[in-house]
Amino acid sequence: MPEHSVILDRHGEEYGTIHGEKRRLLNRGEIPEIMVKALLAREDVRFFEHAGVDVRGLARATLRNIRDRAFTQ
Repeated sequence: MPEHSVILDRHGEEYGTIHGEKRRLLNRGEIPEIMVKALLAREDVRFFEHAGVDVRGLARATLRNIRDRAFTQ
């Protein structure tokens, strides 16, 4: 993976980069279960229940955007 990750500070300024040469893809079995649970809790608790598009989440975000009159979600 030739891409690199850019690390930003709390003000959004570039702090440094992590280059792709030192990356390694992991198999699902190599990821600790606590990490999977943390990602699910943070990102999408129903991830394993839908086929890639969370219709309930999309509807919730759309209604919020309409209410806020801006793209806040």
